[in-house]
Amino acid sequence: DLTGKVALITGASYGIGMAIAKALAAKESVEKVYIVDIDYVAEEDMTDKMMSFQFDLTNERYAFFDRFDDVDALFFTAAVKEKGPFQDIPFTHIMQAFNVNTIPALRLIDKFYSKLKGEKDFYCAINISALGIMSVPMYSVYGSTKAALKSFVDTVNAELRYDGCQNRIMSIMTPITETCTNEIDKSVLDGMIACMESKWELYTPLSE
Repeated sequence: DLTGKVALITGASYGIGMAIAKALAAKESVEKVYIVDIDYVAEEDMTDKMMSFQFDLTNERYAFFDRFDDVDALFFTAAVKEKGPFQDIPFTHIMQAFNVNTIPALRLIDKFYSKLKGEKDFYCAINISALGIMSVPMYSVYGSTKAALKSFVDTVNAELRYDGCQNRIMSIMTPITETCTNEIDKSVLDGMIACMESKWELYTPLSE
């Protein structure tokens, strides 16, 4: 479990990332929560256990993450999203969407892969969104970035199983509306954390 553990969350200055950060920081057993985002976390959202770091995930210099060698749990929640018909989405956003939503997750897994393959417990979760497995009009680009992530996570988990490793990456399949707000039901967050602690590969919260 996460007793005495240190968590790192990317893309957590708002939305589901911030909700997860607050839920972890509220757990007495969790020692520390690092938050990495392009923006610093607002002072009113910080607690004593949280430490905020500013970093652009599209930056080439991922040596930035070398400082987090004490991390036991990794969450990736960063995302940009533009709603609209594909024909109206500018190419600049298509590039930005993959450069923020998809590529940084692969780079972070690469950065922490030795922990993921190690004998010690390492907890990992990536917010895929239900759009990673559903075809929803007006979300063609965002859905594509998330579908690519889902394929990546499933394939890496298959490789970990083949190699006899105990750790897994959990796909968080949140509904669209729950990725953009800090106010996520406590039972959803508790369930998410519990499933990650149990090394589940998929978490799909029930929503009304």
